[in-house]
Amino acid sequence: MRLTLRLAIGFAVVVVSALIVGVAAKPRGVASPTSAVRVSPVSSNVKMESRGIDSRPLSEQAVSSDNEQGPSNETPEEAPIRDVGSPEKAAQEKPRTESDLIEYLRLGNVPYSRIEEDLGQESLPILYRILTDRQYLRDWPRAATAIAYLGENQRSYRAILDYIRRYDSWEGLPGKEGAFLCLAKTGAIWLLSLVGGQEGERILQTMLRDPAYVEDLLADWIKYPNFAETIGPHNHFIMEARGAAARGLVLTRKETSIELVREAHVAALENSRKADEQLSKIPAPTDEDIGAATYEDQLYNRMVNALAIDRYIKSHSVASYLDSANSEHLQRELRQLRYQIRGEDGNI
Repeated sequence: MRLTLRLAIGFAVVVVSALIVGVAAKPRGVASPTSAVRVSPVSSNVKMESRGIDSRPLSEQAVSSDNEQGPSNETPEEAPIRDVGSPEKAAQEKPRTESDLIEYLRLGNVPYSRIEEDLGQESLPILYRILTDRQYLRDWPRAATAIAYLGENQRSYRAILDYIRRYDSWEGLPGKEGAFLCLAKTGAIWLLSLVGGQEGERILQTMLRDPAYVEDLLADWIKYPNFAETIGPHNHFIMEARGAAARGLVLTRKETSIELVREAHVAALENSRKADEQLSKIPAPTDEDIGAATYEDQLYNRMVNALAIDRYIKSHSVASYLDSANSEHLQRELRQLRYQIRGEDGNI
Protein backbone atom coordinates (compact mmCIF):
# COMPACT_ATOMS: atom_id res chain seq x y z
CA MET A 1 0.00 0.00 0.00
CA ARG A 2 1.33 3.36 -0.93
CA LEU A 3 -0.02 6.77 -0.13
CA THR A 4 1.54 10.20 -0.20
CA LEU A 5 -1.13 12.05 -2.01
CA ARG A 6 -2.42 15.44 -1.31
CA LEU A 7 -5.99 14.29 -1.71
CA ALA A 8 -5.72 12.66 1.71
CA ILE A 9 -2.66 14.04 3.44
CA GLY A 10 -2.85 17.52 1.95
CA PHE A 11 -6.52 17.62 2.76
CA ALA A 12 -5.93 16.43 6.32
CA VAL A 13 -3.07 18.79 7.06
CA VAL A 14 -4.75 21.83 5.51
CA VAL A 15 -8.16 21.14 6.98
CA VAL A 16 -7.25 19.95 10.42
CA SER A 17 -5.01 22.92 11.15
CA ALA A 18 -8.30 24.77 11.41
CA LEU A 19 -9.36 22.39 14.15
CA ILE A 20 -6.45 23.49 16.31
CA VAL A 21 -7.83 26.99 16.43
CA GLY A 22 -11.16 25.86 17.77
CA VAL A 23 -10.51 22.64 19.66
CA ALA A 24 -6.93 22.25 20.87
CA ALA A 25 -5.87 23.54 24.26
CA LYS A 26 -5.05 26.99 22.99
CA PRO A 27 -6.75 30.36 23.43
CA ARG A 28 -10.16 30.37 21.77
CA GLY A 29 -11.95 32.98 19.77
CA VAL A 30 -9.22 33.87 17.26
CA ALA A 31 -10.21 33.16 13.68
CA SER A 32 -7.76 31.56 11.31
CA PRO A 33 -6.78 34.09 8.66
CA THR A 34 -6.10 31.46 6.04
CA SER A 35 -7.91 31.01 2.75
CA ALA A 36 -10.96 28.82 2.13
CA VAL A 37 -10.39 25.08 2.22
CA ARG A 38 -10.13 23.34 -1.12
CA VAL A 39 -8.64 19.99 -1.97
CA SER A 40 -5.51 20.39 -4.00
CA PRO A 41 -5.46 18.53 -7.30
CA VAL A 42 -3.32 15.41 -7.18
CA SER A 43 -0.80 14.71 -9.89
CA SER A 44 -1.51 11.42 -11.62
CA ASN A 45 2.04 10.24 -11.11
CA VAL A 46 1.92 10.64 -7.34
CA LYS A 47 2.84 7.36 -5.64
CA MET A 48 0.87 6.22 -2.61
CA GLU A 49 2.73 5.44 0.57
CA SER A 50 0.39 4.20 3.25
CA ARG A 51 3.10 3.42 5.77
CA GLY A 52 3.62 7.09 6.54
CA ILE A 53 -0.01 7.95 7.23
CA ASP A 54 -1.05 8.58 10.79
CA SER A 55 -3.62 5.94 11.67
CA ARG A 56 -5.41 8.09 14.19
CA PRO A 57 -8.59 10.00 13.31
CA LEU A 58 -8.05 13.56 12.15
CA SER A 59 -9.68 14.70 15.33
CA GLU A 60 -7.08 12.91 17.44
CA GLN A 61 -3.91 13.57 15.52
CA ALA A 62 -2.98 16.92 17.00
CA VAL A 63 -3.09 15.90 20.63
CA SER A 64 0.55 14.92 20.38
CA SER A 65 3.44 16.67 18.71
CA ASP A 66 5.42 13.45 18.66
CA ASN A 67 3.57 11.15 16.28
CA GLU A 68 4.88 8.72 13.71
CA GLN A 69 5.35 11.41 11.13
CA GLY A 70 7.15 13.92 13.29
CA PRO A 71 5.60 17.09 14.70
CA SER A 72 1.93 17.41 13.83
CA ASN A 73 -0.22 20.47 13.43
CA GLU A 74 -3.40 18.48 13.62
CA THR A 75 -6.04 18.07 16.32
CA PRO A 76 -9.64 16.94 16.67
CA GLU A 77 -12.61 14.79 16.93
CA GLU A 78 -14.00 15.49 19.88
CA ALA A 79 -11.69 17.50 21.72
CA PRO A 80 -12.53 15.82 24.97
CA ILE A 81 -12.33 18.01 28.00
CA ARG A 82 -9.18 17.11 29.92
CA ASP A 83 -6.26 18.56 31.76
CA VAL A 84 -7.23 21.85 33.33
CA GLY A 85 -3.79 23.32 33.59
CA SER A 86 -3.61 24.32 37.25
CA PRO A 87 -5.06 23.21 40.59
CA GLU A 88 -6.29 26.75 41.14
CA LYS A 89 -8.54 26.52 38.10
CA ALA A 90 -9.81 23.12 39.16
CA ALA A 91 -10.64 24.43 42.61
CA GLN A 92 -12.98 27.15 41.32
CA GLU A 93 -16.70 26.96 42.03
CA LYS A 94 -18.86 25.14 39.53
CA PRO A 95 -19.83 27.36 36.60
CA ARG A 96 -23.34 28.69 37.20
CA THR A 97 -24.14 30.82 34.16
CA GLU A 98 -23.70 30.54 30.42
CA SER A 99 -20.74 32.91 30.47
CA ASP A 100 -19.19 30.93 33.35
CA LEU A 101 -19.49 27.70 31.37
CA ILE A 102 -18.02 29.24 28.24
CA GLU A 103 -15.08 30.52 30.25
CA TYR A 104 -14.66 27.07 31.76
CA LEU A 105 -14.73 25.32 28.38
CA ARG A 106 -12.07 27.70 27.08
CA LEU A 107 -9.70 27.14 30.00
CA GLY A 108 -8.33 23.93 28.56
CA ASN A 109 -9.02 20.24 29.00
CA VAL A 110 -10.53 18.74 32.11
CA PRO A 111 -10.21 15.09 33.19
CA TYR A 112 -13.17 12.86 32.45
CA SER A 113 -13.05 11.59 36.02
CA ARG A 114 -13.63 15.10 37.37
CA ILE A 115 -16.33 16.35 35.01
CA GLU A 116 -19.16 15.60 37.43
CA GLU A 117 -17.37 17.38 40.25
CA ASP A 118 -16.47 20.37 38.08
CA LEU A 119 -19.78 20.79 36.26
CA GLY A 120 -22.50 18.49 37.56
CA GLN A 121 -25.85 17.58 36.05
CA GLU A 122 -27.17 21.07 36.72
CA SER A 123 -24.97 22.41 33.93
CA LEU A 124 -26.66 20.30 31.24
CA PRO A 125 -29.47 22.75 30.32
CA ILE A 126 -26.90 25.49 29.74
CA LEU A 127 -24.65 23.16 27.74
CA TYR A 128 -27.62 22.21 25.55
CA ARG A 129 -28.20 25.91 24.81
CA ILE A 130 -24.53 26.48 24.03
CA LEU A 131 -24.59 23.58 21.58
CA THR A 132 -27.28 25.34 19.52
CA ASP A 133 -26.10 28.95 19.82
CA ARG A 134 -24.09 29.93 16.75
CA GLN A 135 -22.10 32.58 18.61
CA TYR A 136 -20.39 29.67 20.38
CA LEU A 137 -19.59 27.72 17.20
CA ARG A 138 -15.96 27.28 18.24
CA ASP A 139 -17.03 25.91 21.61
CA TRP A 140 -19.45 23.28 20.27
CA PRO A 141 -16.96 20.37 20.25
CA ARG A 142 -16.09 20.87 23.90
CA ALA A 143 -19.69 21.49 24.88
CA ALA A 144 -20.70 18.22 23.20
CA THR A 145 -17.89 16.39 24.98
CA ALA A 146 -18.85 17.85 28.35
CA ILE A 147 -22.44 16.75 27.79
CA ALA A 148 -21.32 13.22 26.91
CA TYR A 149 -18.91 12.99 29.82
CA LEU A 150 -21.75 13.79 32.22
CA GLY A 151 -23.24 10.39 31.43
CA GLU A 152 -25.97 8.49 29.61
CA ASN A 153 -29.04 10.63 29.20
CA GLN A 154 -31.70 10.51 26.48
CA ARG A 155 -31.86 14.28 26.10
CA SER A 156 -28.07 14.48 25.94
CA TYR A 157 -28.08 11.77 23.28
CA ARG A 158 -30.61 13.70 21.21
CA ALA A 159 -28.69 16.95 21.62
CA ILE A 160 -25.42 15.42 20.39
CA LEU A 161 -27.11 13.51 17.56
CA ASP A 162 -28.82 16.72 16.42
CA TYR A 163 -25.48 18.56 16.50
CA ILE A 164 -23.87 15.85 14.37
CA ARG A 165 -26.69 15.78 11.81
CA ARG A 166 -27.83 19.36 11.42
CA TYR A 167 -26.65 21.78 8.78
CA ASP A 168 -24.81 24.74 10.28
CA SER A 169 -24.02 27.21 7.54
CA TRP A 170 -20.35 27.73 6.75
CA GLU A 171 -21.16 30.67 4.49
CA GLY A 172 -19.18 33.72 5.50
CA LEU A 173 -16.87 31.84 7.87
CA PRO A 174 -13.24 32.91 7.49
CA GLY A 175 -10.50 30.66 6.21
CA LYS A 176 -10.77 27.01 7.17
CA GLU A 177 -13.61 27.47 9.64
CA GLY A 178 -16.10 25.66 7.39
CA ALA A 179 -13.95 22.55 7.39
CA PHE A 180 -13.50 22.81 11.16
CA LEU A 181 -17.27 22.98 11.54
CA CYS A 182 -17.82 19.77 9.55
CA LEU A 183 -14.88 17.76 10.87
CA ALA A 184 -15.94 18.59 14.42
CA LYS A 185 -19.31 17.00 13.66
CA THR A 186 -17.80 13.74 12.41
CA GLY A 187 -15.40 13.91 15.32
CA ALA A 188 -18.28 13.96 17.81
CA ILE A 189 -19.81 10.71 16.55
CA TRP A 190 -17.92 8.54 19.04
CA LEU A 191 -19.61 10.44 21.88
CA LEU A 192 -22.86 8.60 21.11
CA SER A 193 -21.32 5.58 22.83
CA LEU A 194 -21.27 7.48 26.12
CA VAL A 195 -24.82 8.87 26.07
CA GLY A 196 -26.94 6.81 23.68
CA GLY A 197 -27.23 3.42 25.32
CA GLN A 198 -28.42 0.65 23.00
CA GLU A 199 -29.82 3.09 20.43
CA GLY A 200 -26.52 4.95 20.19
CA GLU A 201 -24.65 1.66 19.89
CA ARG A 202 -26.98 0.53 17.10
CA ILE A 203 -26.38 3.74 15.14
CA LEU A 204 -22.61 3.36 15.51
CA GLN A 205 -22.80 -0.26 14.34
CA THR A 206 -24.77 0.73 11.26
CA MET A 207 -22.41 3.61 10.47
CA LEU A 208 -19.45 1.28 10.62
CA ARG A 209 -21.06 -1.27 8.34
CA ASP A 210 -22.73 0.98 5.79
CA PRO A 211 -21.20 4.12 4.24
CA ALA A 212 -24.51 4.86 2.50
CA TYR A 213 -26.19 5.05 5.91
CA VAL A 214 -23.53 7.55 7.03
CA GLU A 215 -24.23 9.72 4.00
CA ASP A 216 -27.96 9.62 4.70
CA LEU A 217 -27.47 10.39 8.38
CA LEU A 218 -25.31 13.42 7.58
CA ALA A 219 -27.26 14.38 4.45
CA ASP A 220 -28.33 17.81 5.71
CA TRP A 221 -24.79 19.11 5.41
CA ILE A 222 -22.71 16.55 3.51
CA LYS A 223 -25.08 16.75 0.52
CA TYR A 224 -25.36 20.52 0.68
CA PRO A 225 -24.74 22.24 -2.68
CA ASN A 226 -21.06 23.00 -3.35
CA PHE A 227 -19.95 21.01 -0.29
CA ALA A 228 -17.19 19.19 -2.16
CA GLU A 229 -15.91 22.39 -3.79
CA THR A 230 -16.05 24.44 -0.60
CA ILE A 231 -15.24 21.96 2.16
CA GLY A 232 -13.79 18.74 0.76
CA PRO A 233 -14.63 15.38 -0.83
CA HIS A 234 -17.61 13.55 0.61
CA ASN A 235 -15.83 10.23 0.99
CA HIS A 236 -13.22 11.63 3.37
CA PHE A 237 -15.91 12.82 5.77
CA ILE A 238 -17.69 9.49 5.46
CA MET A 239 -14.39 7.72 6.22
CA GLU A 240 -13.82 9.93 9.27
CA ALA A 241 -17.37 9.25 10.47
CA ARG A 242 -16.88 5.48 10.18
CA GLY A 243 -13.58 5.74 12.00
CA ALA A 244 -15.24 7.68 14.81
CA ALA A 245 -17.99 5.05 14.94
CA ALA A 246 -15.38 2.30 15.35
CA ARG A 247 -13.79 4.21 18.19
CA GLY A 248 -17.18 4.63 19.87
CA LEU A 249 -17.97 0.93 19.54
CA VAL A 250 -14.68 0.02 21.21
CA LEU A 251 -15.59 2.31 24.11
CA THR A 252 -18.90 0.49 24.70
CA ARG A 253 -16.85 -2.53 25.87
CA LYS A 254 -19.54 -4.76 24.35
CA GLU A 255 -17.95 -7.80 22.74
CA THR A 256 -20.45 -7.88 19.87
CA SER A 257 -19.58 -4.29 18.94
CA ILE A 258 -15.83 -4.79 19.32
CA GLU A 259 -16.08 -7.87 17.10
CA LEU A 260 -17.67 -5.70 14.42
CA VAL A 261 -14.63 -3.42 14.57
CA ARG A 262 -12.33 -6.44 14.20
CA GLU A 263 -14.31 -7.58 11.16
CA ALA A 264 -14.20 -4.09 9.68
CA HIS A 265 -10.44 -4.05 10.23
CA VAL A 266 -9.98 -7.30 8.30
CA ALA A 267 -12.21 -6.06 5.47
CA ALA A 268 -10.45 -2.69 5.33
CA LEU A 269 -7.04 -4.36 5.13
CA GLU A 270 -8.18 -6.56 2.26
CA ASN A 271 -9.82 -3.67 0.42
CA SER A 272 -6.74 -1.53 0.88
CA ARG A 273 -4.51 -4.21 -0.58
CA LYS A 274 -6.83 -4.74 -3.53
CA ALA A 275 -7.04 -1.01 -4.20
CA ASP A 276 -3.29 -0.68 -4.12
CA GLU A 277 -2.84 -3.64 -6.44
CA GLN A 278 -5.35 -2.21 -8.90
CA LEU A 279 -3.68 1.18 -8.75
CA SER A 280 -0.29 -0.36 -9.51
CA LYS A 281 -1.68 -1.79 -12.75
CA ILE A 282 -2.83 1.59 -14.07
CA PRO A 283 -0.07 3.23 -16.15
CA ALA A 284 -1.29 6.76 -15.50
CA PRO A 285 -3.73 6.77 -12.57
CA THR A 286 -6.19 9.63 -12.41
CA ASP A 287 -6.97 11.67 -9.32
CA GLU A 288 -10.13 9.59 -8.97
CA ASP A 289 -8.12 6.34 -9.06
CA ILE A 290 -5.74 7.63 -6.40
CA GLY A 291 -8.59 8.98 -4.30
CA ALA A 292 -10.33 5.60 -4.22
CA ALA A 293 -7.16 3.87 -3.03
CA THR A 294 -6.60 6.61 -0.48
CA TYR A 295 -10.06 6.10 1.02
CA GLU A 296 -9.46 2.38 1.54
CA ASP A 297 -6.02 2.91 3.04
CA GLN A 298 -7.16 5.59 5.46
CA LEU A 299 -10.20 3.57 6.51
CA TYR A 300 -7.83 0.73 7.33
CA ASN A 301 -5.75 3.12 9.44
CA ARG A 302 -8.87 4.20 11.35
CA MET A 303 -9.67 0.57 12.16
CA VAL A 304 -6.09 0.00 13.34
CA ASN A 305 -6.45 3.01 15.61
CA ALA A 306 -9.72 1.73 17.09
CA LEU A 307 -8.17 -1.66 17.85
CA ALA A 308 -5.14 0.03 19.41
CA ILE A 309 -7.52 1.90 21.73
CA ASP A 310 -9.23 -1.42 22.53
CA ARG A 311 -5.91 -2.98 23.53
CA TYR A 312 -5.01 0.02 25.65
CA ILE A 313 -8.34 -0.10 27.47
CA LYS A 314 -7.93 -3.83 28.13
CA SER A 315 -4.69 -3.06 29.97
CA HIS A 316 -6.05 0.02 31.71
CA SER A 317 -9.66 1.26 31.60
CA VAL A 318 -12.05 3.45 29.63
CA ALA A 319 -11.65 6.17 32.26
CA SER A 320 -7.87 5.98 31.99
CA TYR A 321 -8.10 6.38 28.22
CA LEU A 322 -10.45 9.37 28.42
CA ASP A 323 -8.45 11.01 31.19
CA SER A 324 -5.14 10.53 29.40
CA ALA A 325 -6.09 11.32 25.81
CA ASN A 326 -3.89 14.41 25.62
CA SER A 327 -0.90 12.86 27.31
CA GLU A 328 2.32 12.02 25.52
CA HIS A 329 2.45 8.77 27.45
CA LEU A 330 -0.88 7.57 26.04
CA GLN A 331 -0.03 8.66 22.50
CA ARG A 332 3.29 6.81 22.77
CA GLU A 333 1.50 3.63 23.87
CA LEU A 334 -1.06 3.93 21.09
CA ARG A 335 1.66 4.40 18.48
CA GLN A 336 3.34 1.23 19.70
CA LEU A 337 0.05 -0.66 19.62
CA ARG A 338 -0.73 0.55 16.10
CA TYR A 339 2.70 -0.56 14.96
CA GLN A 340 2.13 -3.92 16.62
CA ILE A 341 -1.21 -4.38 14.85
CA ARG A 342 0.23 -3.41 11.48
CA GLY A 343 3.01 -5.93 12.06
CA GLU A 344 0.48 -8.65 12.75
CA ASP A 345 -1.23 -7.63 9.50
CA GLY A 346 2.05 -7.85 7.61
CA ASN A 347 1.55 -4.21 6.74
CA ILE A 348 4.64 -2.39 8.03
